[in-house]
Amino acid sequence: WNLKKLQELQADTNRIKAFPSGVLEMRELEKLFIHNNPLLVPEDVADEALMEQNAPTPPPSGDCDQSRTRFRECFVYVSFHDICGVPQVPIVHFLATKQLLEQKRAVCMERRKDELQQKQDSESKINAIKALKQQQTKQP
Repeated sequence: WNLKKLQELQADTNRIKAFPSGVLEMRELEKLFIHNNPLLVPEDVADEALMEQNAPTPPPSGDCDQSRTRFRECFVYVSFHDICGVPQVPIVHFLATKQLLEQKRAVCMERRKDELQQKQDSESKINAIKALKQQQTKQP
């Protein structure tokens, strides 16, 4: 899958509400341009009714995001991730069963916790470096 090696994704002004889950597999992605798209925010999909109303329409058939099995009907889940410094990028997942939906929800929640922890760790390191530099400039 050549898109996994993609380093830059330009999706400006494409009427995108959420990106496909494959974006999370693009480990080499360095730049993401998503301006002028009506991207979903967490409030848009806060419960099942809103999810059904606002999430992208699933395809008539496809592969389950979690099990990779084919489906004709599916459940839709939208998660939010920090990608290339862009906060809360909406990612749509199409899942074959309710059980797989719950598994995906748990996996995404754990991933989001990790992302937030990494962000906090990074901010702590930056603040520590700033404090050290301030101390060094104050010393004669």
